[in-house]
Amino acid sequence: MSGRRDFLKGLAGGVVAGFPTIIPSSALGRDGYVAPSIFEIPGAKDVAVEFHSLSKSFCMTGWRLGWAVGRADRIAALAKVKNYVDTGAFLPVQAAGAEVLKQSERLAAGYVAQFKERRDAILPALHSNGFDAETPRATMYVWIPLPEGLPSAAFQKRALEDVGVVTLPGSAFGAGAEGFFRIALTVGTPRLIEAAERLGKVLAAV
Repeated sequence: MSGRRDFLKGLAGGVVAGFPTIIPSSALGRDGYVAPSIFEIPGAKDVAVEFHSLSKSFCMTGWRLGWAVGRADRIAALAKVKNYVDTGAFLPVQAAGAEVLKQSERLAAGYVAQFKERRDAILPALHSNGFDAETPRATMYVWIPLPEGLPSAAFQKRALEDVGVVTLPGSAFGAGAEGFFRIALTVGTPRLIEAAERLGKVLAAV
């Protein structure tokens, strides 16, 4: 956690000309891990605005709802800009999102438990099929390293065409994520285990 907190310190200390730093946090921490907020950093409340989305943490993908937290004058300025550049979501959808936030800790706990169960099931399956994946402490994804020299886009193509498994190549996120591919814990445990077994066949064939 210290690495992320140091990163946030750098952001809070590096704000130029009064522009707020914007950094999202995650509500899907597991195994006692809590993603730090930029507002834990001294002085950050004077310069930062923190954004979050309802999409992943509360299974509201497609509703396109999020929220911002910060000093009142920062949020007022954000609301003024947003009024000019776009429109808000359908009001009943916004009302539903507000109700979700009132119950956020209770609702998130259920999703955290579900993703933890799936993570704990797929990791042994990945390991037994030749992959060396680390245990993620948050989010709804598992990032899996590939053998050195194997392009992630090439593996993704083989996985889809040869065994019918959809993955996301690290190269889609830039050069820093090359050499990895990502899977989402958004389907049931049996399908995740089957996917790991199919992906192992691709790995064995490359």
